[in-house]
Amino acid sequence: MIEPLQKHDKNGVPYTRFPDNQNILVTLDALSDAAIVDRCKLAKGTEQFVPIECVIHMLRRGLRTNNTALTNPLFTQFMERLRRVIPLREGQESQYRVQAYEQVQDRLTGLFAKESTEYQERLDFLEIRFEGALARMLQDARKKASKERHRKAPLIDEETGEIDPQVEQAAGSFNPFDPENISEESYRWALDEAMEELPTTQKRIIEMIRNDVLIDSQDPNVQTISKTLGISEKTVRNQRDKAIVAMKALVNRGEN
Repeated sequence: MIEPLQKHDKNGVPYTRFPDNQNILVTLDALSDAAIVDRCKLAKGTEQFVPIECVIHMLRRGLRTNNTALTNPLFTQFMERLRRVIPLREGQESQYRVQAYEQVQDRLTGLFAKESTEYQERLDFLEIRFEGALARMLQDARKKASKERHRKAPLIDEETGEIDPQVEQAAGSFNPFDPENISEESYRWALDEAMEELPTTQKRIIEMIRNDVLIDSQDPNVQTISKTLGISEKTVRNQRDKAIVAMKALVNRGEN
């Protein structure tokens, strides 16, 4: 028997699946697995078309009972419909839109994988109002993709090799080893992760600065970063500045 599915929105207002979908599920419930699969394959516009919400319900039922006769073809059908709803566009300008779509597909695939062993409430919302639930998931994914795009925005002018003035200004007088921040364990974790993402030369420079090694010195007996790496003082300072700009962005990402 197909029980009505009811949830509550963020304001506590109850809502349930469409009556037509409830009736379709009652009809599907009386069919064999093969007949269910055949019905779910019918194209939109045909008299016995099965909405995607109903496909999700039958797929979940198959997952909970480990019924591969349902799960394998219905998952394929679900993914085909999903791709039609959120087609993967191509082109550099839309790469982060594509990234958002792929995140949603991965998220849904993960939810279905978990459904076979543990009830996934998030799938209830997709089963009741697929388009609305999908829109919210896409919105969240686009926000993450947008943050990723800004995080990966070029720090260096490709033509001049100089730090972007706006990024440099944003970094300000950031001191990655500020004693007040270093005292916090969460900051130290974020800082270590940020240093690991630096290019090798920049990482070595920052590590030596952390150990109070001078960048350069007039005294030939003093070991310096410039001498150790065999690069000029100007190059050391330029690489240091680039590293600090990148580290601030990476540490702030960790805070978010």
